[in-house]
Amino acid sequence: MKALTENQIYAMKYLKLLTRKAKEYALLKEKEKSEKMQQGEQKDFQGLEYYKQGKSKFENKDYKGAIRDFDKVIEIDPKFTKAYCSRGSAKAFLQDYTNALKDFEKAIEINPNNEEAWHCSGLAKFNLNDCNSAIQDFNKAIELNPFYSDAYLGRGMAKTNLNDKIGAIQDFTKTIEIMPKEAMAYLNRGLAKTDLHNYTDAILDFNITILIDPQNAVAYYLRGLAKFNMGNKNDALLDMNKSVKLGFSEADNFIKEYCK
Repeated sequence: MKALTENQIYAMKYLKLLTRKAKEYALLKEKEKSEKMQQGEQKDFQGLEYYKQGKSKFENKDYKGAIRDFDKVIEIDPKFTKAYCSRGSAKAFLQDYTNALKDFEKAIEINPNNEEAWHCSGLAKFNLNDCNSAIQDFNKAIELNPFYSDAYLGRGMAKTNLNDKIGAIQDFTKTIEIMPKEAMAYLNRGLAKTDLHNYTDAILDFNITILIDPQNAVAYYLRGLAKFNMGNKNDALLDMNKSVKLGFSEADNFIKEYCK
């Protein structure tokens, strides 16, 4: 075996040095990665805690407090779509539909396949009296989830406002097929049937609404109105009085004008 030259010895030493440095560098990077992951996990935990707090405040109707918590979630994780949807919903409950819509649109921008965001966007547009655009959003929500009962309900309400009573009834019926105990679907379907002068079927829908939700003052009012239009003034008055007791002032106005 030949003796190693001085250059070969130097090269070996240099190679060992490079190998040691590479290991040190790898360990350093692994440490940095671990620290970043811990920081990310901490941020994720903080974001989740703020989100839980926001949802709790939302459920307790502290919508302004909920918005502040959702603001913090979005600051921590700007791509958390649920936070945008929840913040938008809180703004909608405060009747700030314009800014609510911005949050829903941001959620859609982040995830175009989020049916909840499309549905909420449709509701905001419905409340801004943009029913045609609302229907397009409800269509998209239904395309993503054909069993999304709330989207059919929202689309039916938008069609009602556009005087498409038949289309509205079809959507409310679809809602009921998916969610047979959805009182709002029966109520709105009954209202559409009333507008079509189909009072008998409308009363059946109001009956079911009241069976599901006995404290629904509007259902008693609408059933009384249908009965009145059928010439049943005495039964209509009973429903109107019940509606008044439940706090619906429009029923009291009706009694004063038509049931003297």
